[in-house]
Amino acid sequence: MLVVDASVMINALVDDGEAGRAARKAIMTDLVWMAPGHMPSEVARVITRLVRQDLITASNDEVIIHRTRRQ
Repeated sequence: MLVVDASVMINALVDDGEAGRAARKAIMTDLVWMAPGHMPSEVARVITRLVRQDLITASNDEVIIHRTRRQ
């Protein structure tokens, strides 16, 4: 069982670089996760902020939402 915090999940969802690859690899090592109850809202808040700051595009936001719904 893995304990996943918001920073790991955000990296896994939005970072196409080394940090994102490392986060995705880490969370795929065990498919049983535990996370704080506030993690989904924290992830959504950060993704919204990244879109507003033009650090990711709205289309990235849609891809992220789609990825999380498939899980």
